[in-house]
Amino acid sequence: MDDIKYLVAVDQFYKFGPKKMEKIACFFPSWKEAFIAGASDLKRAGIEEELIDEYLKFRKTIDPDLLVDRLQRQKINIAVKGETGYPPRLEKIYDPPLVIYYRGNIDISDPPLAVVGARKYSTYGQEVIDTLVAELGRQGFSIVSGLAIGIDSLAHEKALETGAKTIAVLGSGIDNIYPERNFGLAERIISAGGGIISEFPLDTPAFKYNFPQRNRIISGLSLGVLVVEARERSGSLITADFALEQGREVFAVPGNINAINSRGPNELIRKGATPAIKASDIMETLKIEISHKKNVIDNDLSENEKKIIEQLQAGPAIIDELAYLTKLDTKTINSTLSILEIKNIIKNTGNNRYIII
Repeated sequence: MDDIKYLVAVDQFYKFGPKKMEKIACFFPSWKEAFIAGASDLKRAGIEEELIDEYLKFRKTIDPDLLVDRLQRQKINIAVKGETGYPPRLEKIYDPPLVIYYRGNIDISDPPLAVVGARKYSTYGQEVIDTLVAELGRQGFSIVSGLAIGIDSLAHEKALETGAKTIAVLGSGIDNIYPERNFGLAERIISAGGGIISEFPLDTPAFKYNFPQRNRIISGLSLGVLVVEARERSGSLITADFALEQGREVFAVPGNINAINSRGPNELIRKGATPAIKASDIMETLKIEISHKKNVIDNDLSENEKKIIEQLQAGPAIIDELAYLTKLDTKTINSTLSILEIKNIIKNTGNNRYIII
């Protein structure tokens, strides 16, 4: 732990970044020597003179012992590339962070899928989360996203609702949740057995340029990236680009050609991304068969309730469809749906369209 505290201390100088941290790691025999190094040795390690001057001034403000004490008090863990605890998939990407900070549990045993999308989402985007992402959660996927307002937050929430593990990757320091309004969501993710991750030093604000850098972590942790809604040249498309560079699959939810939030996904599909309409589209592409799908049919349900649930397990449906598929009359369908809603098994997403929660 003694050398680790000096690694963390050096890493607090955010201008070094992954590449310069690698240079320092290769040059110095220990992180203690790197931390106390003079200007000449830092220059020999490949650090530019202007950064050396800044670092030497910054170093005077850092006490490695107090820094480690702070990490322990705030229950912040660290994982170092090449050592136990560092996410294996992340380690294999180009330019992985040398050290990551995390809270909670970031060990991902279930297949991880990144879900990203617009901050200003539409009703259609909400429906996709309520159906497609909910089904992915029930099928046993872990959901990785960025804790941003919009589709990211909805994806985390839906994962929690379906009992799926979820990981949030921050564009700020691990102790500086952004946006602040999602502090409670971050805590619920941790309490539910998931985790939050950041490569940025403590106290790092949510600088605008952090987020494209953060996006490579989202895709790097995952088997693939699902883009739900996105405008052209959005952050979600940057994540998709990183996914392609990293050899990950890219999935996109097709949408109305006239809708601004569908331009990004539709363009991805035009360029070769896999259209994602149902969970099986993603599972087949990733060659994943999951047998532990949540079974909501139990002995406490009536025969009519079971008939409806069986149909909704295949996907969302409106009342007329359920009446045709179950051969039940509309009055029985309506009363049974009301009972299932009271039992918190299904919900109406609008226009009498029902899904399993």
